[in-house]
This record gives sequence, C-alpha cells and structure tokens, in this order.
Amino acid sequence: MFPVGRLHLRHLILWAVPLVGLACGGDAITDVVLPLLTITTATNGAEIDSDGYSISIDGQAAQAIGPNTSLTINQIAAGQHTVELSGIAGNCVVGGSNPQTVSVVSGETVTSAFEITCSSEGALQIVITTSAAGGEMDPDGYALSLDGQAAQPIGANATLTLEGIAPGPHTVALSGIAVNCGVAGQNPQSVSVLSGSTTSLSFEITCSPGTGSVQVVTTTTGEGTDPDGFALLLDGTDRGAIGVSATSSLTEITAGPHSIGLTGLAGNCQISGPNPRAVSVTAGGTAQVSFAVSCAAPAPTTGDLKIVTVTTGPSQDANGYLISVDGGPGQPIGTSATVTLSNVTAVLHTIELQGLAPNCGVTGDNPLGAAVGAGETARVTFAVTCVATVGSLRITVTGLPAGAASAITVSGPGSFSQAVTATRTLSGLAPGAYTISASNVVSSGTTYTASVSNPTVAVAAGASPTVTVSYTGPTPPTLNLRIQDLYLTQSTQTLTSSVPLVSGRAGFLRVFVVANETNTAKPIVRVRFRNGSSPVIERTINAPGGSTPTAVQEGTLGSSWNLPVEAALIRSGLSIEATVDPTGAIAESNESDNGNTKAATVRTVPTARIRFVPVTQGSNPPGDVSNPAQLMALARRMHPLNAVEIDVHSTGFTASAPLLPGGGTGDGWAQLVSDLDGLRVAEGSNQTYFGVVNLSYGLNAGLVGLAFQGVPTAVGWDDPGDAPRVVAHELGHTWNRRHSPCGSPPAGTIDEVYPSTGAYSGGKIGVFGYDVTAGSLKARSVPDIMGYCVEPSPWLSDYTYRAVMDFRHANSGSAIAAAVAQPSLLIWGRIVNGRPLLEPAFEIITRPSLPSRPGPYSVAATGVDGSRLFALSFDVAAIQDQPASSGHFAFAVPLDQARAGRIGSLRLEGPTGSAASSAPLAQLRAGPISQSIVARREGQNVSLKWNAATHPMIMVRDPDTGEILSFARGGSATIRTAKGVLDLDVSDGVRSQRVRVAINRS
Repeated sequence: MFPVGRLHLRHLILWAVPLVGLACGGDAITDVVLPLLTITTATNGAEIDSDGYSISIDGQAAQAIGPNTSLTINQIAAGQHTVELSGIAGNCVVGGSNPQTVSVVSGETVTSAFEITCSSEGALQIVITTSAAGGEMDPDGYALSLDGQAAQPIGANATLTLEGIAPGPHTVALSGIAVNCGVAGQNPQSVSVLSGSTTSLSFEITCSPGTGSVQVVTTTTGEGTDPDGFALLLDGTDRGAIGVSATSSLTEITAGPHSIGLTGLAGNCQISGPNPRAVSVTAGGTAQVSFAVSCAAPAPTTGDLKIVTVTTGPSQDANGYLISVDGGPGQPIGTSATVTLSNVTAVLHTIELQGLAPNCGVTGDNPLGAAVGAGETARVTFAVTCVATVGSLRITVTGLPAGAASAITVSGPGSFSQAVTATRTLSGLAPGAYTISASNVVSSGTTYTASVSNPTVAVAAGASPTVTVSYTGPTPPTLNLRIQDLYLTQSTQTLTSSVPLVSGRAGFLRVFVVANETNTAKPIVRVRFRNGSSPVIERTINAPGGSTPTAVQEGTLGSSWNLPVEAALIRSGLSIEATVDPTGAIAESNESDNGNTKAATVRTVPTARIRFVPVTQGSNPPGDVSNPAQLMALARRMHPLNAVEIDVHSTGFTASAPLLPGGGTGDGWAQLVSDLDGLRVAEGSNQTYFGVVNLSYGLNAGLVGLAFQGVPTAVGWDDPGDAPRVVAHELGHTWNRRHSPCGSPPAGTIDEVYPSTGAYSGGKIGVFGYDVTAGSLKARSVPDIMGYCVEPSPWLSDYTYRAVMDFRHANSGSAIAAAVAQPSLLIWGRIVNGRPLLEPAFEIITRPSLPSRPGPYSVAATGVDGSRLFALSFDVAAIQDQPASSGHFAFAVPLDQARAGRIGSLRLEGPTGSAASSAPLAQLRAGPISQSIVARREGQNVSLKWNAATHPMIMVRDPDTGEILSFARGGSATIRTAKGVLDLDVSDGVRSQRVRVAINRS
C-alpha cells in the first residue's frame, strides 16, 4: 500500500557537479569550464605523522593526503566551501584555522594551505616519600592519575617514571591516602613537561598515630542464664557492663595491640575459648571480638501435677467440680478439663475430686494417690458418669416466608407454657406429657394455615422428641424471566458485542429475553440509552411473539426484542440498559435478575470518498455510472462507513487494451487498473478511483472486477444486478483485504488468517449479520463478501468488518488532501510475472504522492551529466486476482521544471531484475512534435497516430477541464471524446512536453 508520505531526497556532491548548457534548434552544446581547488600540507618538527592526514570538503566523505602534499580538486561548484584537515597525531598541531573557508570562482584556481608542526614526546618522573610520626604508613600504597585519566598504583617511598608524555602543561593527582596520612603541599600538582627531556615531581606524605574502635559481641546459650550479665575488661581495665547476648562498642582506642576480656560470669556459665583475647586496632578501623558463653540450668527440686476430668452422660454439672490436694482447700476444675499444678513438692500426694452433682459419680477410686518426681510431671484422671434428670422437645417450623413469626404454644406439667415463634429446642423439661397447638399466620396479606404433626407428645428424662408445625400458603410462582444478552448492530455483530460501532450511523438493537420454563408470558422490555451527562433516552419494546423463549435464538428476529436505533444516539460513551417486565406485571420467582447493561464501543470513521470513472474499452460503450449511489448502496450498508462522498469523473477514461474474460496478464485488466491508479496519482486526488466498464460477457464467463490491495484504485463491471456486489468486494481489496476462502480464489490471494473453525469454515461470515436499511437478518452460513461465492448473496463477517475499520483509521488520505499541488514527475510502472516494466514518465502539476516506507524495489533518476537527482525505495502493490509475481506502483515526485529538464534516464530495480528508460540527448527538448501527431475524428471517437519509437506514450487530456482521458501507447490509439482539440502530454520516456492538436475531420 502507498499512503501519501513526505519526500526525502538525499543529495551527494562528489567534489563537483558538471553543468551542461542546452540550446534549442541547431545551436551547438557548449561546455562550461568549472573552477579548480588546490589543497596543500606542509609539516615540520620532530616525529612527523608518517601515515598523513584526511581531507574533507563540505562534510562529505574524507580522502587521504600526505604530510607534505598538494591535492588538486578538478571539479567543484562555484561558491563558498569548507575544507577540514583531520587524522592529526597528538604531538602535532595545525597552525591557523581548521576547517578553512574558501570561495571558489569560475575560471580561477583557489588554494587552501595547512601548516602542521610536530614535536617529540617527553617523560615525567614522580617520586613518593612517606614519613611516619608514631603511626603506620599506608600499607597498600597510593593511586596516581595523569590529566584525569585512569589511575595506576605507586607504592610508599617509591619512584614511577611515565614515558611518552606530550610536551606541555599537565596535572598529576595522588589518591588512595589513608585517613591517618596527609600530603604536604598541593594535590593535585601542575607540572610542565619539556620536549625530549625528563621532568621530576614529588609528593611528601606524613602519617601519624590514629585511633579505632572494638566491637564486642556476646552470645549466651544453654538452659540457664546469668541474670546480671557480664563486665568488659580492656587491657585489664573495667570498661562497663555487657548483656548475656548483646553488642557493645569501645571507641577512641589507640591503634595497636590490646586485650579484651569478660568477667562477672555466674557459676553455671563458662566461656568457650581464651579469656581475655588479643585484638589489633587499626587507625580508623573497627576490630571485632566475639565471646560464646554457655550457661547450664540448676538442678530441679519440684515437679508438676496434671489432673484430668472426663465426664460423660446427660445433665452434667454446669458449675464443674473442685480438686483438693493433700486435704487442702478445693480448686475449681471443669467437667471435662485439665488443670496442671506447678512447683509441687517431689513427694507422694493425695488428690480428691469434690463438688459432684447428685446425678453424677466417679468411676473408680476417689481420692487418688500421685507420686511427683523432681523435674517430672505426674498425672491423675477422674472418670465421671452422669445420668439424665430432664428431657427436651424440638419444635420445627416450615412453610413461612422469611421474617414471618409462627404462632405456637407448648404446655405441660407444672403449669408449663411456652410460646414458640420459630424453629427451636425447649430444654430442661420435666418428664411428662406436653401439648402443642398452632394458629394460622398472616404475612404480607397472605394467610398461612398451620398443621401440627403430633399435638401431644411424651417427654422422658434424657429424651428429645421432635414435633413439626407446617404452614401452607399460596403456591409461589416458578417462572423466572431475565435478559440473557443484548447487542447493537449496524452490519455485523457478535453476541459479546466485540465489533465496534460507527459513530453517527443508525443501528439495530436486539435484546434476548429468556425464561426458565415453557410459558405464555409476553413481557415488555424497557431500554434506556445513556451517554455521560446527556439526558437518558427511554424506549419500550413489546414482546415479538406469544411466549418468551427458553434459550437465545439469534437466527430468528421473532426470538428477540428488537428496536431500530437512530444515528444520533450512537456516539462515544454510549451504554444501553435493558430491563424485562420493568413494572412487575408478571409474577416471577426472582425479580432481581431482570436487568442487563452493556457499554458500547463506538469509533469515529473517516469520510469515504469515491470517484466513479466511466471507462470505454474496445468497441463497448462507456461503463454506466448514471446512478453512482446505487453502485455504492451495498458497500454503504455492509462496510463500516458513515459519511460517503461520491462523484463521477466527468470526462471518462479510455482503456488502452480490451478487457478479456481470462483476466490474465496478457489482456487489458491489469493494464487498466494500473492506468487508473496513474490517473489518480496524476490528478492528485485523495479519493478512491473506481473504474466502471461495460463488458460483452457475463458473470460466469470470466473476470468482472479487479483492485489493488491497500491502494485506493479498482475497476468493476456495470451490470445493474451485480455491480453493487462487485463494488463492495473490490473496495474491500482497496481497504487491504485479501480473499476469504470461499469458492476458488486464485492461489496466493487468499487471506491465510481468516477464521477457519466452527461457523466460519469455508469463508462463511460466522456470526449473524443484519442489513439495517433492508431490515433483513443474515445467517451465519452466508459467504463473506471477500470470497468468490456469490450465492446466497454475500455479507460481511465480523473479522472483515473490524479489519476494514482498522485500515481506514490508519489510512484516511488526509495527507494528500492537505498537500499543495506543485510541479512533479509521474513515476509509475508494473511488475508482470516478475519482470519489471517502467512506464514513461510525465511532468505534471499535482499533489506529491511518495512511498510511505522503503521496500525491495527502487527507482532512480540520473541527470544528463551523470548526477543522481532522486532515488525512491518502495514495495509494489499487489493486484488481487493476479499472479503473486505481479504488482504496480505510481508516485508523484515533487520536481521543479529546471531539475526535471536535467533528467537523462530513469532506472527501476527489484529482486527479479531491472528496467530503464532514457532519451538520447539530441531528442531532449528537440522542438515541437505536434506536426508528427495525426488526430482524426471517427464517429464518437478520435484516432491518434504518432512515432512510438520517439515517444512511447501520450497522456491525453480534455482541453477544457484538464482531466486525463487516456494513456495512449504504441503509436496508435482510439480515444472516446467529442472535443475538437486535445491537449497531449507527450513523453520521451523520462520527460514530457505538452502540445495541443486539432482533430482532423476529413
């Protein structure tokens, strides 16, 4: 594809540009003598740079020049230039300006001279001396840096000589100096190195004693501990306390050897390793000392006594029991619990369980004996069994709605009476007979009738019978309605609404209401359209049939609640809320799931600008474009379009070869679509050019349309029953769509990523489409418009719809529309079965149109003087329905008349070969050619004859409108026109000139 881009021309001046003067008529060609430039170098001094230098003019590629050399530049354009000398050794200096500015004058020789002086290198000796005043000298030495470069090591009291130092001033810096040492004097130091000699420099460093610190760490393990911690000794002197597992820092300690010790250890603790320990303290450093201490636990004299109670049976003692040890006061313990007594003397003890309820007893002995050992745990267990003394009654209530209270009374022995309002268990009942009675309950206006399963029941000690009170109300509804899904479509849509909508285009809403069971319900659906702060628009949809379906059925319009949606409502930010049975007119089992809201994705699409071009081919009349709106009708309803601007090329176009059914490279189909693209580029239009032809054969006989992929040029027939389908199909190609796999498209033209599974198989649209204008539903099995299947009538898949929308967003053509018409050169051609074909170029006034990106093909223009005028890199546009080895390109290269007049040849190169066009110098602008062209009237046509060897192509224009009528080839052509004169742009292959010819009526 070739969206309009910006022209990028690279100019390379190789020292000179030949200038050639051209004269018309019989005047001779005169050569202009160009100016000369001489560049000299003069080098003196020691150690001259033996490999010479490099010279560069105006920043172009450099060339070599010796140290004492003269270089003559024979050709260079007159005017100011810059000459720069580079590649100069570090010991050499250029005297004067570099670069130099020279003014070249035609017919004179200009000299640019460079004087270079070189000197030999010197050496630098650096001496380090260190003195220690009671402190340590820096053991790892120092680092030396010359002129801020990478540092190199030098020891204490050492000498370092640096060779090969350039003469002149330098800076030497010393680093890596210990904190207890300092440099006397300046650091860094400045020194001047003399040529061919050794210069000395020294640094004096003085070191003094310093202080450091000691970090002491204690780690205590074992079962025991030392509660008051330890004391620290430094060189036998107390330096304070330290915890059993702690860290302490001793500071301001003179650098040198010391001893660190711990004292004050408890008798059950000992240190692992020597105590005290030697440590060496360095100036500014921190020494580490660690002590590992182990403390043993003291021997125990007591133990623990664990007392456990395990109670079984009903009516257990609610307040638990008491335990008495050795006759002492009782301590509480639960009915099934454990109590552990600590620090019990290690002797034999007596434990008694007290405070048992009358219905409970200990199984086995009570009290029990327990021998407690030192550091051990003794255990005694009391097993208690209880028997029931009361019973319980379970009242279960069913059938009432949530929040409604039952009306139940339970009466029994001893004047017992209890009201029951919900399911519960009555506990602690005395054994005997109990009566259960229940009254009816009214809730929310509905009466619920009570029924008691067992009005009289006997309750025994330890028993818990159950009585059920059932309430019966009206039968609740079982029907439930809900909105399963909804979507808004303008052409094609998925159930999940994955296809974006076109802003400002009318649509069709489908709401899918489902029921949970077979029914005769006919609910209404309320729809609310929301868009930001705009007022909510509300619509009501009546039921489409006599019942609500139990599942989504996209295949029939009668199974969804449908609503046409006006274009003004569909814009960015739209959301749709649908509610079934909003007034609650139909009783449902669940009224909370009746709504569904969906946010719509809405995109703005660019205006589609289509120009239909009536094409005359062979003896057939021009293609019928009398109803362009009808030609666009199907594409407009099917593709993601909104605003569409349509016009007709007023003068029409004549094909240069007849259109045959086969559509192969030997007939005029590929030539016609290529010519139409040349027409579009030459006229500087941002419209899609769609040629309309009248064919002498039918649909089943052969090709009826052709288009470029991704380039806005196509052609199709004018058959009234099929032309709208062909327009929709071929426009899809111009919007970068390949063929969908339906029918038998030519090999290499099928979209390999078209969905191939499920309902999409075989190039079907795969989802349900909808023609908003016609109000008709499109089945999933309908073929996609981009395939070769025409029955049943094709539609657009969601895959193709989204792809077309994305391409049109990225290629709106606004750059062409914004460009200004200017002198340009029409460069165009084709690739036919892999063979490059370069069409003759034309000088035109139009909007520039250039490649949007580089590619494997290039076309270059070379001047008659051998200079490169421009070069383009690009890829060709594929022609659908043609072999993969074919393609086309057409560009309008901005080129003023002066530069266009210098073109001597054009060359097209690609992966499979090259093609070139050139004109002999004697023929360029040789004079008027109108006398060699014969134009003769033949009915509604005009025949042209000329010398094709000199002028291989003529661009035929309407003399009044300037519109292009045809590209005439081969020395003979027939043009359909009623005009009495014609304007002809006559090309010699690389350039053109315009002549006006009168039409001979004889």
